[in-house]
Amino acid sequence: MDSANGFTAVSLSLEQLASVSDIKAIGFKVVPVPGGSGTATLYLDNVRVSADE
Repeated sequence: MDSANGFTAVSLSLEQLASVSDIKAIGFKVVPVPGGSGTATLYLDNVRVSADE
């Protein structure tokens, strides 16, 4: 996590796909930390799928 602003960048490798058009869905599963408590907010922004073709 970027401690300066609290954001984390996530990248997914799509190299094994023949084409980005094969993508039907991308999901994220957020699970609680064992023994953790409180609430959190998740923002998903700036999603981009591209290929260097």
